[in-house]
Amino acid sequence: MEATSASGETIEIISTVPSEAPGRTVKYVFKTSDRATFEAVQLWEGDHGTYSVCMSAQAGCRYGCTHCATTFARTPYVRDLQDHEIVAAVEQVQANVRNEQGPLAWVDFAGVGDAAVNWANVTAAAKTITGRGLAREVKVTSIAPQGWVRSLLAPLAWLPNRFMFSLHGADTAQRRVVIPRGDDPVAVLPLWAAVADLRPVVVNYVLCEHNTRPEDEAALTDLLAPYAGRFLLLRLSSFNPVQGSPLRPSPRETEFIAALTSELSEWTVSHHSSAGRATDAACGQLRASILEIGSPADAANHDIG
Repeated sequence: MEATSASGETIEIISTVPSEAPGRTVKYVFKTSDRATFEAVQLWEGDHGTYSVCMSAQAGCRYGCTHCATTFARTPYVRDLQDHEIVAAVEQVQANVRNEQGPLAWVDFAGVGDAAVNWANVTAAAKTITGRGLAREVKVTSIAPQGWVRSLLAPLAWLPNRFMFSLHGADTAQRRVVIPRGDDPVAVLPLWAAVADLRPVVVNYVLCEHNTRPEDEAALTDLLAPYAGRFLLLRLSSFNPVQGSPLRPSPRETEFIAALTSELSEWTVSHHSSAGRATDAACGQLRASILEIGSPADAANHDIG
């Protein structure tokens, strides 16, 4: 299936992976005219009786996060996506479900790449997507670097309907095991909370072997307790292992979730289980498999302690 973007360039679906019912998830890999590849995922939102789309912001990513398959792909980063390419991809997914449901519930920029790095194109695409009725809402997931977050707080800045910011560690060293370019959590959390005064913000924390020890429970509780009532919720996400990653799933996942739920009693704490483990549904995983996973030797450079 092929579509033509507003600039006359083609956006082609080169792979689809449907899930078995009742999940009704379909994962797409798109190829642009210059052969850049990126992903989108059509997700069934059962509570809403409608579909959403998890959308990429870039063809690859430069952040090098160690829980993401994109980092370990043969070509981890190619370029930013243009706004018309994003819109053309959303149009193709929306066309697949239009007769069944009408507009998508939302488009969530949580796929390959980080929306913060390509904000001008993401913003332009988001305005077109909602303005043309392709989706009702737009959400954005990001590692939320300080400079970008400050720009969101500027007067008249465009904001999506909801954010999810990736934490993944209670201090700088621990966060950078997963997000090598991540800012100090102590420095960014006040900025995140300021954004949360304007739009709902979910704080995401991936559960790995290195960041779910008993001492991590105490450190994360101390970090987040002062922000009770500021954020929509704390999402504790099971880690979906990807080829090449040095990270390992947590053997203390159940205990860690129970402890945080108890200690952060004034927070809403949720658990996002990794349904994608059996279907290679991690971010960038389908794209990486098509490009052929690169050598995992780079993983040796990430010391997880």
